[in-house]
Amino acid sequence: MSKDELDELLDKIEQLHGIRRASVPIQFQRSFEERQFEACDFCNRPLLQPSTPYMIIKYHAQKELRQELAICHFCMSELAKTYSEKSLKATKAFYAGGFLEAHRARIRSSPHASAEDLTGKCWRCAKERVNLTEYFDYAFCDGSELLIFTYPFMQCGNCTLDLVRSLSDQTLEARRRFFADHFGPPPDVHAFEPAEFIMAELA
Repeated sequence: MSKDELDELLDKIEQLHGIRRASVPIQFQRSFEERQFEACDFCNRPLLQPSTPYMIIKYHAQKELRQELAICHFCMSELAKTYSEKSLKATKAFYAGGFLEAHRARIRSSPHASAEDLTGKCWRCAKERVNLTEYFDYAFCDGSELLIFTYPFMQCGNCTLDLVRSLSDQTLEARRRFFADHFGPPPDVHAFEPAEFIMAELA
């Protein structure tokens, strides 16, 4: 996808979803290095220029941050290609409707909602972060700005496992190969499931 096409896509998303832009908060910066994510952890593509969409993912276990990384739009597209038709349908169904719709409405209705406010509970089961031992934080950014619409959100470990169980063996094996080729295994092999959701949102 060319830069002009990305610009047009981001404009379309903002018009459709009422996206609000904000500075990337400390919560979604590199905690281990105390700075913003500057490059994709898969392909090393620079991230801080305008019209450069990417996702930030942080994995927490036993009340500690275990791993954090950024994945650019282009690598997300490559990852999405590894999904079988069954897994594509299952993932889209998992992220459709329910509490997520209320979550979107809450974001749009509150111009002052912070990333911390929006990640305090699992978007799917509404369990509070303080009561969880394992969870993932997700944010979607464009260059140096955080985009607030469906993202950012938090997903607990149990909900992630529910999604994983719906994926085909073909998809899981293809994902393992993708991570091994580009990055090495993530802290949990299933940490990046919402990458396909963002692709559906961008379509």
